[in-house]
Amino acid sequence: MTGPLAAWPIRRKLIAMIMLTSVAVALLTSAGYLVADYYAARTDLRTEIEGQAQLLGENLASALQFNDPDTANEILDSLSSSPNLRAACAYQTGGKLLAGYNRKDAQPCDPNPPADGLLFDASRVMLTAATLSKGERVGTVSIRSDLSSLERRFK
Repeated sequence: MTGPLAAWPIRRKLIAMIMLTSVAVALLTSAGYLVADYYAARTDLRTEIEGQAQLLGENLASALQFNDPDTANEILDSLSSSPNLRAACAYQTGGKLLAGYNRKDAQPCDPNPPADGLLFDASRVMLTAATLSKGERVGTVSIRSDLSSLERRFK
């Protein structure tokens, strides 16, 4: 046997092999923990934004039914206390924008509602959901949030 390890005694070789295995296991375990924590944080963010959309939809239902943009804007302005939310939009059943809330650095509401569903991309999460009143759709609510809570969690 030739090479740098050939001159080592068997005891040193065994210690090096055990140390290398321990380091590999520690690295793989840490990586697994980080991946699991990332997906748990995404799930928490999804649950939070779904709850906000449901609450917002319930509060906006009458404003959407009665075509009251002033009330809808008041309700949407209450979102200013949530630091991660960038924008929220309320659309009537026909797809017309009734009211919108945007932070200064956020894109304004689209004139037409996005398709219902949840969308994660590199910098934001967007949820669009139906607003129901007595089981009937009276409009659509769309909420955009940044991923700063995920970024803070992994710093």
